[in-house]
Amino acid sequence: MIAGASIYFILAAFSIVSGGIVPIALAFTTLIAGTLISDHYTKQPFENLLYSCFWGTSEIYPFWDAFADSASLTNANDRKDYYLDDKNRGLSRYFETAFRIESQEFLNYFYMPKLSIIDRSITPYNGPSKTMLTYTFILPDFKMNVSELFGSVYTNQESSYPIMATPKPNDAATQAFSSALTKALERVTNEDFKKDGLHLTVDVEFEQPVTLFWRYQPSDGMVVPQRALSGNSIVGTKYIGMKDDRPNDTAWGR
Repeated sequence: MIAGASIYFILAAFSIVSGGIVPIALAFTTLIAGTLISDHYTKQPFENLLYSCFWGTSEIYPFWDAFADSASLTNANDRKDYYLDDKNRGLSRYFETAFRIESQEFLNYFYMPKLSIIDRSITPYNGPSKTMLTYTFILPDFKMNVSELFGSVYTNQESSYPIMATPKPNDAATQAFSSALTKALERVTNEDFKKDGLHLTVDVEFEQPVTLFWRYQPSDGMVVPQRALSGNSIVGTKYIGMKDDRPNDTAWGR
Protein backbone atom coordinates (compact mmCIF):
# COMPACT_ATOMS: atom_id res chain seq x y z
CA MET A 1 0.00 0.00 0.00
CA ILE A 2 1.33 3.43 -0.91
CA ALA A 3 0.40 6.47 1.11
CA GLY A 4 1.58 10.05 1.56
CA ALA A 5 4.41 10.94 3.88
CA SER A 6 2.43 10.63 7.11
CA ILE A 7 4.17 10.36 10.47
CA TYR A 8 3.48 7.38 12.66
CA PHE A 9 4.50 7.10 16.28
CA ILE A 10 5.13 3.86 18.16
CA LEU A 11 3.29 3.52 21.44
CA ALA A 12 5.52 1.65 23.85
CA ALA A 13 4.01 -0.89 26.22
CA PHE A 14 3.38 0.47 29.69
CA SER A 15 1.65 -0.80 32.81
CA ILE A 16 0.28 1.18 35.76
CA VAL A 17 2.01 0.38 39.05
CA SER A 18 1.34 2.35 42.26
CA GLY A 19 0.01 5.27 40.27
CA GLY A 20 3.14 5.57 38.12
CA ILE A 21 3.91 4.50 34.57
CA VAL A 22 6.52 1.74 34.55
CA PRO A 23 7.90 0.48 31.23
CA ILE A 24 7.56 -3.19 30.50
CA ALA A 25 11.18 -4.23 30.15
CA LEU A 26 10.76 -5.73 26.67
CA ALA A 27 11.89 -9.06 28.03
CA PHE A 28 15.38 -7.71 28.70
CA THR A 29 16.34 -10.94 30.43
CA THR A 30 15.95 -12.71 27.12
CA LEU A 31 17.53 -9.88 25.18
CA ILE A 32 20.65 -9.80 27.31
CA ALA A 33 21.23 -13.46 26.50
CA GLY A 34 21.97 -12.16 23.02
CA THR A 35 22.47 -15.52 21.39
CA LEU A 36 18.89 -15.76 20.15
CA ILE A 37 19.08 -12.63 18.02
CA SER A 38 18.72 -13.26 14.28
CA ASP A 39 21.98 -13.62 12.39
CA HIS A 40 21.38 -10.65 10.10
CA TYR A 41 21.63 -8.14 12.95
CA THR A 42 25.15 -6.86 13.40
CA LYS A 43 26.40 -7.90 16.79
CA GLN A 44 28.30 -4.82 17.89
CA PRO A 45 25.52 -2.20 17.50
CA PHE A 46 23.01 -4.44 19.27
CA GLU A 47 25.40 -5.11 22.12
CA ASN A 48 25.89 -1.36 22.41
CA LEU A 49 22.12 -0.86 22.66
CA LEU A 50 21.87 -3.49 25.40
CA TYR A 51 24.80 -1.84 27.17
CA SER A 52 23.17 1.61 26.98
CA CYS A 53 19.56 0.66 27.76
CA PHE A 54 17.77 1.32 31.08
CA TRP A 55 18.89 -1.99 32.60
CA GLY A 56 22.29 -1.94 30.90
CA THR A 57 25.66 -1.52 32.56
CA SER A 58 26.64 1.77 30.90
CA GLU A 59 27.37 4.68 33.23
CA ILE A 60 25.65 6.98 30.72
CA TYR A 61 21.97 6.58 29.90
CA PRO A 62 21.48 8.55 26.66
CA PHE A 63 17.68 8.45 26.75
CA TRP A 64 17.59 10.73 29.81
CA ASP A 65 20.49 12.94 28.82
CA ALA A 66 18.25 15.88 27.87
CA PHE A 67 16.54 16.26 31.27
CA ALA A 68 18.41 14.33 33.97
CA ASP A 69 21.86 14.51 35.52
CA SER A 70 23.26 11.46 33.75
CA ALA A 71 26.62 11.79 35.51
CA SER A 72 24.99 10.95 38.85
CA LEU A 73 22.93 8.02 37.50
CA THR A 74 25.69 5.58 36.71
CA ASN A 75 23.84 2.26 37.04
CA ALA A 76 20.40 0.69 36.64
CA ASN A 77 19.58 0.89 40.35
CA ASP A 78 20.32 4.63 40.40
CA ARG A 79 18.06 5.10 37.38
CA LYS A 80 15.30 3.03 38.97
CA ASP A 81 15.45 5.02 42.20
CA TYR A 82 15.47 8.31 40.27
CA TYR A 83 12.45 7.19 38.27
CA LEU A 84 10.48 6.14 41.37
CA ASP A 85 11.44 9.19 43.45
CA ASP A 86 8.32 11.26 44.23
CA LYS A 87 10.36 14.43 43.70
CA ASN A 88 10.62 13.57 40.01
CA ARG A 89 6.93 13.05 39.29
CA GLY A 90 6.96 16.26 37.29
CA LEU A 91 9.24 14.52 34.80
CA SER A 92 6.71 11.79 33.99
CA ARG A 93 6.11 12.94 30.42
CA TYR A 94 9.87 13.05 29.81
CA PHE A 95 10.26 9.54 31.24
CA GLU A 96 7.44 8.30 29.03
CA THR A 97 8.94 9.84 25.91
CA ALA A 98 12.40 8.47 26.69
CA PHE A 99 11.12 4.95 27.27
CA ARG A 100 9.10 5.12 24.08
CA ILE A 101 12.19 6.11 22.13
CA GLU A 102 14.24 3.36 23.77
CA SER A 103 11.58 0.80 22.85
CA GLN A 104 11.66 2.07 19.28
CA GLU A 105 15.42 1.54 19.11
CA PHE A 106 14.86 -2.16 19.83
CA LEU A 107 12.09 -2.36 17.25
CA ASN A 108 14.45 -0.80 14.71
CA TYR A 109 16.82 -3.71 15.24
CA PHE A 110 14.27 -6.49 15.33
CA TYR A 111 12.25 -5.35 12.31
CA MET A 112 14.70 -3.28 10.25
CA PRO A 113 13.85 -3.75 6.55
CA LYS A 114 16.47 -3.92 3.83
CA LEU A 115 16.46 -2.88 0.20
CA SER A 116 18.81 -3.51 -2.68
CA ILE A 117 18.35 -1.76 -6.01
CA ILE A 118 19.52 -2.93 -9.44
CA ASP A 119 19.55 -0.34 -12.19
CA ARG A 120 18.52 -1.95 -15.50
CA SER A 121 18.10 1.36 -17.33
CA ILE A 122 18.68 1.49 -21.05
CA THR A 123 19.46 4.38 -23.37
CA PRO A 124 18.19 3.55 -26.85
CA TYR A 125 19.96 4.90 -29.93
CA ASN A 126 16.75 6.64 -30.98
CA GLY A 127 14.06 7.68 -28.54
CA PRO A 128 13.86 8.68 -24.87
CA SER A 129 15.79 6.80 -22.20
CA LYS A 130 13.96 4.85 -19.52
CA THR A 131 14.84 4.31 -15.87
CA MET A 132 14.25 0.62 -15.12
CA LEU A 133 14.85 -0.43 -11.52
CA THR A 134 14.55 -3.70 -9.66
CA TYR A 135 13.83 -3.24 -5.96
CA THR A 136 14.44 -6.25 -3.72
CA PHE A 137 12.98 -5.75 -0.24
CA ILE A 138 13.62 -7.92 2.82
CA LEU A 139 10.72 -7.37 5.22
CA PRO A 140 11.07 -9.07 8.64
CA ASP A 141 7.95 -10.67 10.13
CA PHE A 142 5.85 -9.77 7.09
CA LYS A 143 2.21 -10.90 7.30
CA MET A 144 -0.05 -10.82 4.29
CA ASN A 145 -2.99 -8.41 4.64
CA VAL A 146 -1.47 -7.03 7.86
CA SER A 147 1.98 -5.65 7.09
CA GLU A 148 2.25 -2.63 4.81
CA LEU A 149 4.82 -0.69 2.84
CA PHE A 150 4.37 3.06 2.56
CA GLY A 151 6.30 5.15 0.10
CA SER A 152 6.55 8.12 -2.21
CA VAL A 153 8.71 8.50 -5.31
CA TYR A 154 10.54 11.70 -6.16
CA THR A 155 12.44 12.53 -9.29
CA ASN A 156 16.09 13.19 -8.59
CA GLN A 157 15.50 16.88 -9.25
CA GLU A 158 12.79 16.93 -6.57
CA SER A 159 14.81 14.92 -4.05
CA SER A 160 17.74 17.37 -4.19
CA TYR A 161 15.76 20.46 -3.14
CA PRO A 162 17.27 22.69 -0.43
CA ILE A 163 16.77 21.36 3.08
CA MET A 164 14.19 24.00 4.00
CA ALA A 165 12.06 23.32 0.91
CA THR A 166 9.32 20.70 0.90
CA PRO A 167 8.99 19.19 -2.57
CA LYS A 168 6.03 17.09 -3.60
CA PRO A 169 6.38 13.48 -4.72
CA ASN A 170 6.01 12.71 -8.39
CA ASP A 171 2.47 11.39 -8.78
CA ALA A 172 3.11 9.39 -11.95
CA ALA A 173 6.25 7.77 -10.56
CA THR A 174 4.57 6.99 -7.24
CA GLN A 175 1.63 5.41 -9.05
CA ALA A 176 4.01 3.34 -11.20
CA PHE A 177 5.71 2.03 -8.06
CA SER A 178 2.36 1.39 -6.35
CA SER A 179 1.09 -0.65 -9.30
CA ALA A 180 4.31 -2.65 -9.52
CA LEU A 181 4.26 -3.29 -5.77
CA THR A 182 0.68 -4.55 -5.91
CA LYS A 183 1.57 -6.96 -8.73
CA ALA A 184 4.63 -8.19 -6.85
CA LEU A 185 2.57 -8.92 -3.73
CA GLU A 186 0.05 -10.84 -5.81
CA ARG A 187 2.87 -13.11 -7.00
CA VAL A 188 4.21 -13.90 -3.52
CA THR A 189 4.54 -17.61 -2.71
CA ASN A 190 5.64 -19.51 0.39
CA GLU A 191 9.12 -19.78 -1.11
CA ASP A 192 9.50 -16.00 -0.85
CA PHE A 193 9.33 -16.17 2.95
CA LYS A 194 12.86 -16.75 4.26
CA LYS A 195 14.38 -16.87 7.72
CA ASP A 196 14.95 -13.11 7.70
CA GLY A 197 11.52 -12.17 6.32
CA LEU A 198 9.68 -11.76 3.03
CA HIS A 199 11.93 -11.33 0.00
CA LEU A 200 9.92 -9.16 -2.36
CA THR A 201 11.12 -8.18 -5.83
CA VAL A 202 9.49 -5.19 -7.52
CA ASP A 203 10.33 -4.24 -11.12
CA VAL A 204 9.41 -0.68 -12.08
CA GLU A 205 9.88 1.47 -15.17
CA PHE A 206 10.08 5.24 -14.72
CA GLU A 207 10.37 8.09 -17.16
CA GLN A 208 13.42 9.55 -15.39
CA PRO A 209 15.82 8.83 -12.50
CA VAL A 210 14.03 8.66 -9.14
CA THR A 211 14.51 8.31 -5.39
CA LEU A 212 12.17 6.20 -3.25
CA PHE A 213 11.28 7.33 0.27
CA TRP A 214 9.58 4.51 2.16
CA ARG A 215 8.87 2.94 5.51
CA TYR A 216 7.77 -0.49 6.66
CA GLN A 217 4.85 -1.25 8.96
CA PRO A 218 5.08 -4.88 10.17
CA SER A 219 1.85 -4.50 12.14
CA ASP A 220 -0.65 -1.79 12.97
CA GLY A 221 0.98 1.08 14.84
CA MET A 222 4.56 -0.17 14.41
CA VAL A 223 6.76 1.70 11.92
CA VAL A 224 10.44 1.04 11.19
CA PRO A 225 12.89 2.55 11.05
CA GLN A 226 12.20 5.55 13.23
CA ARG A 227 14.92 7.49 15.02
CA ALA A 228 14.88 10.27 17.58
CA LEU A 229 18.30 9.58 19.12
CA SER A 230 21.48 11.27 17.92
CA GLY A 231 24.64 10.27 19.73
CA ASN A 232 23.82 10.46 23.43
CA SER A 233 20.88 12.84 23.12
CA ILE A 234 17.24 12.75 22.11
CA VAL A 235 16.63 15.27 19.35
CA GLY A 236 13.44 17.11 18.45
CA THR A 237 13.36 16.01 14.81
CA LYS A 238 12.37 12.40 14.21
CA TYR A 239 13.73 10.70 11.13
CA ILE A 240 11.34 8.11 9.78
CA GLY A 241 11.78 5.52 7.08
CA MET A 242 14.29 4.90 4.32
CA LYS A 243 15.72 6.84 1.39
CA ASP A 244 16.28 4.14 -1.22
CA ASP A 245 18.54 1.61 0.52
CA ARG A 246 19.63 3.77 3.46
CA PRO A 247 17.89 5.33 6.49
CA ASN A 248 16.22 8.61 5.60
CA ASP A 249 18.37 11.55 6.66
CA THR A 250 16.40 14.41 5.11
CA ALA A 251 14.28 16.88 7.04
CA TRP A 252 11.44 16.87 4.51
CA GLY A 253 11.42 13.24 3.41
CA ARG A 254 9.81 11.97 6.58
